[in-house]
Amino acid sequence: MTPDRRLVFYHLQSRIALATTKRVTPARRESAVLWIFGAESREDIGFADCCEVLEARPWIVRLRVQLQFWFRDMRFTTAIPALVTPLPARIVEEAFGASGEDGIWAARRLWEWPGASHEALCRITGAPAPLALRHALEHLEQSGIIVSGFDGLYWYCVGHSPLNRYGQPIPVSWASFWKTV
Repeated sequence: MTPDRRLVFYHLQSRIALATTKRVTPARRESAVLWIFGAESREDIGFADCCEVLEARPWIVRLRVQLQFWFRDMRFTTAIPALVTPLPARIVEEAFGASGEDGIWAARRLWEWPGASHEALCRITGAPAPLALRHALEHLEQSGIIVSGFDGLYWYCVGHSPLNRYGQPIPVSWASFWKTV
């Protein structure tokens, strides 16, 4: 890795660490989360620019950040403010296949609000009926698009669950799910 690329890697790594670490001030965490999921800033090298230099697909890196939120059991109290990054199209397609329009709605809301509960999702304007939402969450979890928190009360949109249907870790790299042919 060239020195320039190494510098970009460390910058991206430090921002992701700030976004996914609990022992950081809320203001610093919010700034890092907005850098990853929000609008590009002219003041700093942007998230997409870092990914481009490192030849990484931004939507996969963002999904990996969502997975880190789950690993660290980080629950957001509200949706990510000023989120401008939409749910990746591939996840939209898979959510539709798993649970139709309700599945897309649930996956989008969990992308915007990592660690949201069923009850919190039900309070959002335009939410499916509670039972329909519960079924959508179950179908999305069965297909691995979302995972529930360790207590089973909170949900995260991770694209592919790192667990098998018995709750055991899958012995493959999460990144291998996203290889292109």
